[in-house]
Amino acid sequence: MRKILRVPNFPPTSSHGDFICFKSSWQDIDKTTYEDSSTDDYTAKAVAEFKDEMVQMLEMAVKVKQPRDDYRELLELTIIFLGVVLPQGIHFAAPGAMHQALWMAKVIYTFKVWMFRAQFNLTSPEHKGLRELCIFFSCIYVEAWMTASIASKAPRNYLKLLKQCQMYQKINTNISRATVKKMAGQLWYLSEQLVTLALFDDDLDNNTKDKMVLAMKEREGEKKPPKRATVDIKLIKEKTLVDFTIRKSKTFFNNLHLPQDFLEYPADQWKHQPSFSAPKSFVSTLAVTNDHAERAIALVEHFSGHLTKDEQQLQFVLSVVAEHRKKCPDARKQTLLGNNE
Repeated sequence: MRKILRVPNFPPTSSHGDFICFKSSWQDIDKTTYEDSSTDDYTAKAVAEFKDEMVQMLEMAVKVKQPRDDYRELLELTIIFLGVVLPQGIHFAAPGAMHQALWMAKVIYTFKVWMFRAQFNLTSPEHKGLRELCIFFSCIYVEAWMTASIASKAPRNYLKLLKQCQMYQKINTNISRATVKKMAGQLWYLSEQLVTLALFDDDLDNNTKDKMVLAMKEREGEKKPPKRATVDIKLIKEKTLVDFTIRKSKTFFNNLHLPQDFLEYPADQWKHQPSFSAPKSFVSTLAVTNDHAERAIALVEHFSGHLTKDEQQLQFVLSVVAEHRKKCPDARKQTLLGNNE
């Protein structure tokens, strides 16, 4: 995400200055006069192809309890940007803290600054840069982020996102090049072992799963394969998960001591096989995102740089924060009062 936020010609994302200025101006901004994608012809045309599907998905997502307030805020801001009024009405939270490690804060700021651009006096390059980012976030990235924590969907979603970013050159060449270059060097979930996670993806068709199993039996890979998969971006449009599956993909089960007898049956019969439930359950418990780690890193960097260099004190701070998050999972008044009783 940092790579995307540093795309050339997007001045507001190159430093915190404009965001800090926006935060200080928040109290003077009229929250009722925001501008969504429909108020700008270029933006309305760019999001038209994705809008209906994204809104439907986002409206379902906001009905589910989110682990953090900024998660929910990002979903709601995306809906508002796409021109839909939330059932509970429109509410904009005050801009929060900014840190280099927290990409989500930058995305949230990007949406807000652009939607209140008429009151913030953006320059033409700033307006265009933020507009391009808002389009990319709302049409491509937020969908991928929403399902990023589901391990079984990681291989399919990553390949889908890579294809979408490659095709995004039709809308914005700079963003497309930046995202594809970054993602092409981080194909962890398409590696010979982790691609096996896709066998437990309920949204992956059985035909593809059967072909993956066949590849596990017949296709030889490199003698010394790289830890991460490599792919010719020019050919990515035609690639499927089967292309990343080889004999060694079955070592996923061996290394984790998981049964694999169900692989001898067609995919549409797996759920009836006793050996399928254990690996299915195991994969469902895996987490693949590092946003909590990013917040911890931000805290440690700030604390160690200003207050202490003592490792013991750093560990103590992290333990206190972890305990606090358990007691106060959100910032609602009811939660805070309940923990003081």
